[in-house]
Amino acid sequence: MAEGGIEVDNYEAGNLQDQNDEILALVAIFDGDENNRLQILTSASDQDEDGEKYGQCNSLQIDVQVKMKVSFMKVDVSLPVEDAENNHQPHGHTSTEGVTLARSISGQRLLWSFEAEYLTPLTLHLTLPSSYPSTDPPIFALYCPWLSSRQLATLCHELDCLWEEGGGMPILYTWIDWLQEKTLSCLGIEHSLCISVDTFDEDVDDPRVHIESLDINEIITMLLRYDRHQRNQAFQKTIHECGVCLEKYLGSHFYTIPHCNHQICHECMKACCELHVREGTVLDLQCPNFKCKSSIPPYIIKNVLTPQEFHRYETLSLQKGLEVMGDIVWCPRCKNPVIMEPEEQLSLACCTICTYSFCTDCLESWHQGEECKSKLQMLENAKRKMEERKNQKEEDALEHRRKLKLLADEYENQMYIKTKTKRCPTCVAPIVKISGCNKVICTNCMSPLCWVCERKINGYDHFVDSIRCSTFSLNDDDDDPDVNLYPRMQPIQPARLPRIEQKAILRDIKLAEQDPERQNDLVVCPGCKQRNLREKKNNHMKCWNCNTNFCFSCKQRLKGTISSHFTGGSTCRQHGQ
Repeated sequence: MAEGGIEVDNYEAGNLQDQNDEILALVAIFDGDENNRLQILTSASDQDEDGEKYGQCNSLQIDVQVKMKVSFMKVDVSLPVEDAENNHQPHGHTSTEGVTLARSISGQRLLWSFEAEYLTPLTLHLTLPSSYPSTDPPIFALYCPWLSSRQLATLCHELDCLWEEGGGMPILYTWIDWLQEKTLSCLGIEHSLCISVDTFDEDVDDPRVHIESLDINEIITMLLRYDRHQRNQAFQKTIHECGVCLEKYLGSHFYTIPHCNHQICHECMKACCELHVREGTVLDLQCPNFKCKSSIPPYIIKNVLTPQEFHRYETLSLQKGLEVMGDIVWCPRCKNPVIMEPEEQLSLACCTICTYSFCTDCLESWHQGEECKSKLQMLENAKRKMEERKNQKEEDALEHRRKLKLLADEYENQMYIKTKTKRCPTCVAPIVKISGCNKVICTNCMSPLCWVCERKINGYDHFVDSIRCSTFSLNDDDDDPDVNLYPRMQPIQPARLPRIEQKAILRDIKLAEQDPERQNDLVVCPGCKQRNLREKKNNHMKCWNCNTNFCFSCKQRLKGTISSHFTGGSTCRQHGQ
């Protein structure tokens, strides 16, 4: 018995030494690997306070990153309509950009589709008994949220076969390497991964298959978040070119705008935000990439601006938002926004800051039952009082002259707004046209409108189809001193593009003039005669200056449906030489 006990102890000691050597090798291989995270859960050599061993086995867990043979894996998710109606509709996390939602031909299932560059790893849990590796294999369990129980059972069977072929040799690294390289090919997954709620309900009698109770929405969310995280990690470790300044930086030196996924370097983002905050055009604070209108999230703006600049940004954003609200008026005393009383006939507003009650029509103290005095009447009264108080002290005279000038300026401003401005049909903000054609862009909401009929339009086709409205109304501007500052025959002025965007357009055109291969891509707009550059052999041109749609091949304006010009009997093709 004694000899047998010694042999057993030596047998277990040899296995334990092999296990420790194998675990040490795995730690050396996967240490610092972000995709294959190794965790040692328990160790057979752990001791209590008295120096006695706990008597437990070595156990560890590793996340195995599955390698794909394609750059992007198409993920198709299928869910019955009745399940989708029972609180299985996709949440905000899954209804994101890049995910398409459709209904099957039979109409009985909902189909989600998206492309993933990275799939969440498989989790392999290992427990090493005292008889491993000489006699028994490791005790293991597999978990993967996007694989069904039957697919996991297939992988478990393959791992069993590898152990049988190994003949009592350490098997852990062989298993891990096989799961990395052969998982998808073993399951017949090449270009697309199909996930269905039906496959997750399969009952497989294998205790090594670990299935968590996740619904389809949670699986989609997990895949999307992991893929986005891994793409971001890979982006930060590589060199990229900024689309604005064309300088190359490490990916960590860029901000990613979530709505359009454009990457802008820190310097260009800071310059863009500072420019709009300094000029007061915070509503135009958009992605500086060419022709992109995606908004920049506040957390990026806060990172690039100083506390004082960000406070100005918040103040201007609030002010611009309140200016287009019909029930907001500014207190003439403390200059804070005030909500008008709901009874319109009262014309009353009460400031909650300074408790001043005033008339919303004339902005004077509230005068219930009395008609408002016009600015002209106030001006005449002030002049009369000025005449009556000629002998007053100099301080009083200066104060009245200041009020007189203020009233005169307010009257002129009021008359100018009344006679020279019109309301935007979209946001109701006041607009004044300085010069140019009758196609006007609202600087508040960027909506195009016709200056003649004050209706929202789309391009210059409105002036072609309308009898009443013409592109130019020069006779209407004879009495406008602001318009007459410019010569009559001056070319059409470019639209008010952001400075960074206009600079990018002019830069691209200048580079094309110097490139013999791209000189043939330059074309003159038939509307405003500005030069435009064709991109990617697309013959559908939209002028960057006047937004006129025209054909690169025949130089004709496009009316109606754009695609109709390039189809049917037309000799023009939308793409190609």
